Amino acid sequence: MKIMNHEGQRDTTHKEPSKELKEFLINEGEGNIVGLMDIVYQMVVHENFKNILELGTGRGVSTRVFGEATRITAGNIVTVDLIDYGNFTPTNVHFIKCNTNDTKPIINKLKELNMLPLDCLLIDADHTKHAIIQDIENWGNLVKKGGIIFMHDVCLIDNECEAYIVWNEYDFSEYEKLTLPWSNGLGLLRKQ
Repeated sequence: MKIMNHEGQRDTTHKEPSKELKEFLINEGEGNIVGLMDIVYQMVVHENFKNILELGTGRGVSTRVFGEATRITAGNIVTVDLIDYGNFTPTNVHFIKCNTNDTKPIINKLKELNMLPLDCLLIDADHTKHAIIQDIENWGNLVKKGGIIFMHDVCLIDNECEAYIVWNEYDFSEYEKLTLPWSNGLGLLRKQ
């Protein structure tokens, strides 16, 4: 999978995340999260992604990465979780407290911010097979052609996390598929 800009040309400009973001990732992250999140940051910046939906805010690790990257691209993030874990001060980060299958408030916020179609979707909320498939089917169709879907925990083999099963059994034939094996695995799907 090549990192391309919207004009279909390889973007070789490397923009560094801030020192504060790197320190946050080192303090909050585990394992190889810093390198993995740098890849996510670089993809958002190089692809000039502006419209990002994050399903599963958690401690806000990816939220902060997306927030900083979209300050460069002049974009917005809508992040969704059942629990409000923290105060996200960037004005381009919009938190919605709800279940990811409660589509109405999420769609309304995306429309209000003129964020459709999506450039990027992160699936990292409920890790049951049913919920992950529901997230793919509810939100994947809103990602534009050439856009990216990230799925976290695709290499984690655990009774409570079924992302690995979905990653290996679901029909992703309409996507280009790549697995990054660090930090429990990050799946990348580029919509064809």
